[in-house]
Amino acid sequence: MSQLWQWFVDLIEAGLELSRSATGSAGLSIILFTVLVRLVLLPLTFSQMRSMQRMQALQPEVERIQKKYKNNPQKANEAIMQLWRENNVNPAAGCLPLLIQFPILYALFIAFRDFSIGSFLWIPDLGKPDPWFVLPILAGVTTYFQMKTSMTSVQPQQRTMLVLMPAMLTFFAWSFPAGLALYWVTSNIFSIVQQVLMNRRPAPAPAGKGKAGHERGVS
Repeated sequence: MSQLWQWFVDLIEAGLELSRSATGSAGLSIILFTVLVRLVLLPLTFSQMRSMQRMQALQPEVERIQKKYKNNPQKANEAIMQLWRENNVNPAAGCLPLLIQFPILYALFIAFRDFSIGSFLWIPDLGKPDPWFVLPILAGVTTYFQMKTSMTSVQPQQRTMLVLMPAMLTFFAWSFPAGLALYWVTSNIFSIVQQVLMNRRPAPAPAGKGKAGHERGVS
């Protein structure tokens, strides 16, 4: 397992070295590397975003089910799961792209610790924390907007996460290598642009079968 992990870290370092030779800049190499990673994950991310759009389109139906079976949570959950199945919605799909990012982030953390990455703009060493704390702040701000653009409406239970997650990312980026913060900021900007473009597309309509089936179930 350790050999496999070392191979993955070596692959990340090779990717950084290749992008640095292409750009001639340590910072631009991280930005280019981030964009390439996001392009590779694009099909998975696109599927996740479509699934989220379907879930949002089905939210009124979900609320009707919850109201209908407010005294029977098990029945409500069964009806909601059936509705999602009929509309090809996978609630876990939204977590997969983020879970894939975690090994990449940790590999980058190790790579920046062991790899002489160089300087970029105001940062003398991307392997050390940003001395002016610009990137940690940008990490928090872009995380906030990335989360905000992915929500058509902010539910009460989501408001805490909308504040807590950016604050946590800012705190972590404060002491992490600046190169890692640059990767996260670039990835967030990519996500924001992608989400804005996605939001311009009409949301997929609920499947007739699912909607009809639900109306029969709650009428």
